[in-house]
Amino acid sequence: MPAQPKKFFDSVALTMGGPLLSALPECTAVVFDLRGDGGGVWTVARNGDDLDVREGQINGPDCFVVCSVEDFSLLATGELSPLLALQDGRLTVEGDVGIVLALRDVVAEQLRQAS
Repeated sequence: MPAQPKKFFDSVALTMGGPLLSALPECTAVVFDLRGDGGGVWTVARNGDDLDVREGQINGPDCFVVCSVEDFSLLATGELSPLLALQDGRLTVEGDVGIVLALRDVVAEQLRQAS
């Protein structure tokens, strides 16, 4: 995974678009609020066959995720269990946790294939 989340989110639609579309239910939006150096807020949304990844937050997402930049990197690569991160308070999820788990599985698999 890129060291900076901005690079990751800027490239995610191009590099992982198909698998992410498969993982996200139609008309679903997830907001990621990543805190710390290099952090920011990004929205990943599926509308039909389109995947929209943009900086910033939309109103009324189906899922809202908050964690540090470091923990996001560890979660994305599979080095940190989402359940452990939730239990330890390192990850906060409002909404459908299943969506976040499905996205993490896709991202981890894509990163494994790329390395």
